[in-house]
Amino acid sequence: MRIATIFGLLAIGLLLANATLSIFAVSQAASRSKTIAGGDTLNAVIGMLGMGTIMANGLWYVLANWSAYSYKMLPRGLCWLGLAIGTTSLVPFLALVVLVLGIVWAIWLAIVLRGT
Repeated sequence: MRIATIFGLLAIGLLLANATLSIFAVSQAASRSKTIAGGDTLNAVIGMLGMGTIMANGLWYVLANWSAYSYKMLPRGLCWLGLAIGTTSLVPFLALVVLVLGIVWAIWLAIVLRGT
């Protein structure tokens, strides 16, 4: 579970860095009519941070749900869904599927936690 925590914190850090750079890029683009110098590089960095966030979050899903499955802390179906989300996160073009399944997983987790 410690490794899952590390990947969860890494995903949060990457997400914050991505959001910060994205806000900076948007503010620069809004304040100037021309493109900013290094805009392509900034776009590439933002894209890489986004992909890193998705992959770190996917590894968190895999590790956290595997741990919950091993120790029977959550329902088996919920764990299997989390494992599916985690492995799907490692395939970049399936990001929309990951988003939808993540919402289902979070709602199911909330129902399970509320019932305990």
